[in-house]
Amino acid sequence: MPVRFKPFWGLTIITLIFCAILFSLGTWQYKRLFWKADLLVAIDKAANAPPLTSLAQARQALEDGEPLDFRRIELHGEFVTPHVNGGVAFHLMRSNGKKFYWRLYQPYLDGADYAFIATNSFDEGEKASPPAELTGKSAVIGYVRMVQKANRFTPKPTVEKNRWFAFNGSPDLLDWAKVVPGETVETR
Repeated sequence: MPVRFKPFWGLTIITLIFCAILFSLGTWQYKRLFWKADLLVAIDKAANAPPLTSLAQARQALEDGEPLDFRRIELHGEFVTPHVNGGVAFHLMRSNGKKFYWRLYQPYLDGADYAFIATNSFDEGEKASPPAELTGKSAVIGYVRMVQKANRFTPKPTVEKNRWFAFNGSPDLLDWAKVVPGETVETR
């Protein structure tokens, strides 16, 4: 007696749908491989480049399309008090994968340019009396980190409690360019 193949149409359709999903996931992983390889090359190039010595050099490297994230930098300038937010520097909640903590970002002038420098970290218990802000002339030695845009999984900031979860994550609520007295710059 010959055996006849009679597939269930519902099972066939489900199998085709799952095959399409698996194919799209494989394609996504393949594209992600090249993106990740390019990212690692850019980080390696920036980390092994000579250190920058001013914010003007950092801006020029960014305009020239050079990799800037994780590039070493050494600045000689001064910390200034912001004239918005009651003169208080900005606290952003961050995570290291194990726990949440606060980072203190302060405006720093280097010649005619300024940037926000992460100066201190502290936990929720210290939020009522955070570590003292740095003031005056100071050398800053570290690595450049580019602004990371908030995504759909990032909690929404609350202005009333001075809680910010992504650096410059809410340009509509606070124009960071107006933080430094006497400076008028265009934010992107």
